[in-house]
Amino acid sequence: MTTAAPNKTRTARDAARQDWQDRVESAPSLHAVIQFHSRQKYLLMAHRYAGYRELGHYLAAAHTRPLDEVMQHYIRRFIYHLNCPATRKTHTNVLTHIAGYLKRELDSSGRQSLAQAIEQYRLGTIPLKVPLTLLREQIARHGSDYIRAQSYLNPNLELSLECS
Repeated sequence: MTTAAPNKTRTARDAARQDWQDRVESAPSLHAVIQFHSRQKYLLMAHRYAGYRELGHYLAAAHTRPLDEVMQHYIRRFIYHLNCPATRKTHTNVLTHIAGYLKRELDSSGRQSLAQAIEQYRLGTIPLKVPLTLLREQIARHGSDYIRAQSYLNPNLELSLECS
Protein backbone atom coordinates (compact mmCIF):
# COMPACT_ATOMS: atom_id res chain seq x y z
CA MET A 1 0.00 0.00 0.00
CA THR A 2 1.34 3.43 -0.91
CA THR A 3 0.54 6.72 0.66
CA ALA A 4 -0.10 9.79 -1.41
CA ALA A 5 2.31 12.69 -1.07
CA PRO A 6 0.94 15.42 1.15
CA ASN A 7 -0.64 18.30 -0.72
CA LYS A 8 1.58 21.33 -0.19
CA THR A 9 -0.87 23.68 -1.84
CA ARG A 10 -2.67 25.95 0.60
CA THR A 11 -5.34 28.49 -0.03
CA ALA A 12 -4.09 32.04 -0.08
CA ARG A 13 -6.31 32.89 2.89
CA ASP A 14 -4.91 30.05 4.99
CA ALA A 15 -1.35 31.02 4.10
CA ALA A 16 -2.00 34.67 4.93
CA ARG A 17 -3.50 33.67 8.28
CA GLN A 18 -0.42 31.56 9.03
CA ASP A 19 1.86 34.44 8.04
CA TRP A 20 -0.09 36.73 10.40
CA GLN A 21 0.24 34.27 13.27
CA ASP A 22 3.92 33.55 12.64
CA ARG A 23 5.15 37.07 12.01
CA VAL A 24 2.69 39.48 13.61
CA GLU A 25 1.01 37.74 16.54
CA SER A 26 4.26 36.11 17.64
CA ALA A 27 6.06 39.49 17.93
CA PRO A 28 3.40 42.21 17.82
CA SER A 29 4.43 45.64 16.59
CA LEU A 30 3.18 48.22 14.14
CA HIS A 31 6.24 47.47 12.04
CA ALA A 32 5.22 43.78 11.87
CA VAL A 33 1.71 44.75 10.71
CA ILE A 34 3.14 47.06 8.04
CA GLN A 35 5.55 44.34 6.86
CA PHE A 36 2.65 41.90 6.66
CA HIS A 37 0.69 44.40 4.58
CA SER A 38 3.70 44.83 2.32
CA ARG A 39 4.04 41.05 1.74
CA GLN A 40 0.32 40.61 1.13
CA LYS A 41 -0.12 43.67 -1.10
CA TYR A 42 -0.73 41.91 -4.41
CA LEU A 43 -2.80 39.12 -2.93
CA LEU A 44 -5.07 41.75 -1.38
CA MET A 45 -5.19 43.69 -4.66
CA ALA A 46 -6.26 40.53 -6.52
CA HIS A 47 -9.21 40.11 -4.21
CA ARG A 48 -10.23 43.71 -3.65
CA TYR A 49 -8.25 46.72 -4.78
CA ALA A 50 -10.36 49.03 -2.61
CA GLY A 51 -9.42 46.88 0.40
CA TYR A 52 -5.74 47.28 -0.37
CA ARG A 53 -6.16 51.05 -0.48
CA GLU A 54 -8.34 51.14 2.64
CA LEU A 55 -5.87 49.19 4.73
CA GLY A 56 -2.90 51.14 3.40
CA HIS A 57 -4.55 54.41 4.44
CA TYR A 58 -5.46 52.91 7.80
CA LEU A 59 -1.87 51.87 8.48
CA ALA A 60 -0.56 55.29 7.46
CA ALA A 61 -2.42 56.77 10.45
CA ALA A 62 -2.18 53.75 12.77
CA HIS A 63 0.68 55.13 14.87
CA THR A 64 -1.90 57.20 16.81
CA ARG A 65 -3.90 54.14 17.88
CA PRO A 66 -3.23 51.38 20.43
CA LEU A 67 -1.44 48.41 18.86
CA ASP A 68 -4.05 45.82 19.88
CA GLU A 69 -6.78 47.93 18.25
CA VAL A 70 -4.72 48.27 15.06
CA MET A 71 -4.05 44.54 14.90
CA GLN A 72 -7.68 43.55 15.51
CA HIS A 73 -9.03 46.04 13.00
CA TYR A 74 -6.43 45.23 10.36
CA ILE A 75 -6.78 41.44 10.37
CA ARG A 76 -10.59 41.62 10.51
CA ARG A 77 -10.71 43.91 7.47
CA PHE A 78 -7.96 42.00 5.69
CA ILE A 79 -9.88 38.71 5.93
CA TYR A 80 -13.09 40.48 4.93
CA HIS A 81 -11.43 41.75 1.74
CA LEU A 82 -9.78 38.40 1.03
CA ASN A 83 -13.22 36.81 1.12
CA CYS A 84 -14.16 38.82 -1.97
CA PRO A 85 -13.59 36.58 -4.98
CA ALA A 86 -10.62 37.38 -7.18
CA THR A 87 -11.55 37.82 -10.83
CA ARG A 88 -9.79 37.53 -14.15
CA LYS A 89 -9.76 41.33 -14.29
CA THR A 90 -8.19 41.76 -10.83
CA HIS A 91 -5.61 39.02 -11.46
CA THR A 92 -4.72 40.70 -14.76
CA ASN A 93 -4.23 44.00 -12.94
CA VAL A 94 -1.92 42.35 -10.39
CA LEU A 95 0.05 40.48 -13.05
CA THR A 96 0.56 43.74 -14.93
CA HIS A 97 1.71 45.54 -11.78
CA ILE A 98 4.20 42.81 -10.95
CA ALA A 99 5.46 42.71 -14.55
CA GLY A 100 6.27 46.41 -14.13
CA TYR A 101 9.05 45.41 -11.72
CA LEU A 102 10.78 43.68 -14.62
CA LYS A 103 10.53 46.36 -17.32
CA ARG A 104 14.18 47.40 -17.00
CA GLU A 105 15.45 43.87 -16.49
CA LEU A 106 13.91 42.13 -19.51
CA ASP A 107 14.77 42.73 -23.13
CA SER A 108 12.07 43.68 -25.62
CA SER A 109 11.34 40.06 -26.50
CA GLY A 110 11.02 39.05 -22.83
CA ARG A 111 8.68 41.96 -22.07
CA GLN A 112 6.60 41.16 -25.14
CA SER A 113 6.21 37.47 -24.31
CA LEU A 114 5.21 38.30 -20.74
CA ALA A 115 2.70 40.92 -21.96
CA GLN A 116 1.26 38.42 -24.45
CA ALA A 117 0.81 35.77 -21.76
CA ILE A 118 -0.97 38.28 -19.50
CA GLU A 119 -3.20 39.36 -22.39
CA GLN A 120 -4.02 35.75 -23.32
CA TYR A 121 -4.93 35.13 -19.69
CA ARG A 122 -7.12 38.27 -19.68
CA LEU A 123 -8.93 36.97 -22.76
CA GLY A 124 -9.44 33.56 -21.13
CA THR A 125 -7.37 31.54 -23.61
CA ILE A 126 -4.79 30.36 -21.07
CA PRO A 127 -5.01 29.64 -17.32
CA LEU A 128 -3.61 31.92 -14.60
CA LYS A 129 -0.73 29.55 -13.94
CA VAL A 130 0.88 30.34 -17.33
CA PRO A 131 1.61 34.08 -16.86
CA LEU A 132 2.15 33.49 -13.14
CA THR A 133 4.82 30.86 -13.85
CA LEU A 134 6.55 33.19 -16.33
CA LEU A 135 6.51 35.97 -13.75
CA ARG A 136 7.84 33.71 -11.02
CA GLU A 137 10.73 32.59 -13.21
CA GLN A 138 11.69 36.15 -14.15
CA ILE A 139 11.26 37.48 -10.61
CA ALA A 140 13.52 34.67 -9.34
CA ARG A 141 16.22 35.84 -11.77
CA HIS A 142 15.75 39.60 -11.73
CA GLY A 143 13.42 40.60 -8.91
CA SER A 144 14.16 42.68 -5.85
CA ASP A 145 13.82 41.28 -2.34
CA TYR A 146 10.57 43.26 -2.02
CA ILE A 147 8.87 41.65 -5.01
CA ARG A 148 10.26 38.19 -4.21
CA ALA A 149 8.61 38.42 -0.78
CA GLN A 150 5.13 38.87 -2.25
CA SER A 151 2.81 36.11 -1.10
CA TYR A 152 1.00 36.29 -4.45
CA LEU A 153 4.07 34.75 -6.08
CA ASN A 154 4.34 31.81 -3.66
CA PRO A 155 4.23 28.65 -5.82
CA ASN A 156 2.61 26.66 -3.01
CA LEU A 157 -0.48 28.85 -2.96
CA GLU A 158 -3.70 28.04 -4.67
CA LEU A 159 -4.77 31.32 -6.25
CA SER A 160 -8.41 31.05 -7.12
CA LEU A 161 -10.35 32.51 -9.97
CA GLU A 162 -13.84 32.24 -8.62
CA CYS A 163 -15.58 34.27 -11.27
CA SER A 164 -14.72 35.90 -14.58
